[in-house]
Amino acid sequence: MNSKKLDITLVNNKYPHNNNPRFSYAMCCGNWEYEGQPRLSDKVLDLKYIIDNMLTEDRLETIKLKEIAWRSKHCFPYGVGENCICCGGYAYKNCDPTIPGIVAYNVSNPFDNKYRMLDGRHRIMRHLFDGKTESEFYVFDFNEIKNFIRNDKYNDY
Repeated sequence: MNSKKLDITLVNNKYPHNNNPRFSYAMCCGNWEYEGQPRLSDKVLDLKYIIDNMLTEDRLETIKLKEIAWRSKHCFPYGVGENCICCGGYAYKNCDPTIPGIVAYNVSNPFDNKYRMLDGRHRIMRHLFDGKTESEFYVFDFNEIKNFIRNDKYNDY
């Protein structure tokens, strides 16, 4: 596998406000809370340790894009890509789709998909707009990483 590796410094520099997946409810996006989470609490998964220490070759799998839930999936192809509602298209235009995203299974999502996107939403948009139906992702069982969840200090998203 010749994919590039995700670098947390690069992620933080490009998207300092938006690099950790949120576990919250929003009227526009649906319920992204995990099972057992206190209702209407804003939580995020801190990806720093995961990216720095847990992205290993044995976790890479080719996944069908339709099996992955991601915020704004219900809007595709509108309000995403160059017209992305979260970044105005900046992250979409500047993402590197050759870097595998990060997904987890055993975690609820409003689409009832097998996987939930943890990192790489804009890369998925690029793949979809390019006509791709699958890509490589680092895959985790949510139960092994949920101890990295913390309160969201940027809850004004």
